[in-house]
Amino acid sequence: MLVSHIHRFIFSKTSKTAGTSVESYFERFCLADPNEPIVEHREEYVSEFGIVGARSPTAGPHTATWWNHMPLGQIKRQLDPDIFDNYFKFSCVRNPFDRAVSFYFWLTASRMITLPDTLPHPLRFEKWLERRGFGTDRSKYCIKGKFVMDDIIRYESLLSDMERICGKLGLPWEPEWLPKFKARSRPAGSSVAEMYTPKSRALVEAECKFELDLFGYRFPVEAEAA
Repeated sequence: MLVSHIHRFIFSKTSKTAGTSVESYFERFCLADPNEPIVEHREEYVSEFGIVGARSPTAGPHTATWWNHMPLGQIKRQLDPDIFDNYFKFSCVRNPFDRAVSFYFWLTASRMITLPDTLPHPLRFEKWLERRGFGTDRSKYCIKGKFVMDDIIRYESLLSDMERICGKLGLPWEPEWLPKFKARSRPAGSSVAEMYTPKSRALVEAECKFELDLFGYRFPVEAEAA
């Protein structure tokens, strides 16, 4: 999460949406030294210029006052009401069907899914969704179920959306400054079209109905045609 007092914006970070790269790009507009090196992990930063939440695998309420994946409601509680109400607020979203697959493979690579690896990925994916669901990021762009962002960056149109938001904030758009963190390639045979069964599709549709309706996402066309 970011707060820039100079440029009057708040960025609320979601997961598996290129959020770390987006956060890192806008981070320099929250710092006393905008030329500070961009790193994937960092401690929290608070100054008259802005706030950068702690960014690491262990960052959270037990380790920091401000951290990367803070719920938006908590950000609001910790800021002056005038700041929260009047600063430009934005976040990132991604098609839930694609995000679920990305989250699954991230957990798989981190060895955080304990289902038998003898099962093919689509069945492991289905069973994982059935057992725990992959969770939504609703708390990062909603407060008490109400959407409160001023704009959204879509993963699918990342660069053009970032350019638009930079224009709204009067910030330079310099795509060469956009780092690429956490990028992993999926194994062969693991596109969205190949990963979903009718059951896993129904599970994501049920869990993410709010996001599908709000952002107009649908099951990918190429998956329907497969």
